[in-house]
Amino acid sequence: MKDKKIWIYILIFFGAMAMTLKNVLSTKGKGNDKYDEMFLKYAQLEGIDAKLLKAIAMNESGQKMNFTNLEPIGGTTGIMHIKLETARDYNKKLTAEDLKNYEVQIQYAAKHLGRLLKLFGNEQKAIMAYNQGEGNTLKGKTVSEYYNRYVRNKQLIG
Repeated sequence: MKDKKIWIYILIFFGAMAMTLKNVLSTKGKGNDKYDEMFLKYAQLEGIDAKLLKAIAMNESGQKMNFTNLEPIGGTTGIMHIKLETARDYNKKLTAEDLKNYEVQIQYAAKHLGRLLKLFGNEQKAIMAYNQGEGNTLKGKTVSEYYNRYVRNKQLIG
């Protein structure tokens, strides 16, 4: 009888764990899964970590992995908040209309981040340069809170 109770408790425990795992998996990244493939595709093309792109997107457009802060800020908008002039460094023919497409934003953000990583040889400085510009980063005029949020976001992604 005692062995039967132990097995019942074990089954209840594992059943509860399975339900918890199912809930976590079904809500993790909800609302942005369609972007995950894009992050992976363009990160691979540029030889960078897809988590880096996604964590920056979370910084720029919503830290709860829902990408809700899509309002224009200082000439930027959308999921990656990349400026048209920055994206045009990689494609002169790019238009503001083109940049409204989130896949295009991710593509050019990946190109830009790849270049920044090579330029600075340091993830933290590359992340800061993405946010505050290369000149400010080279001069040491950066605010670490942006990078701290990036690190937290990258940890949330897993």
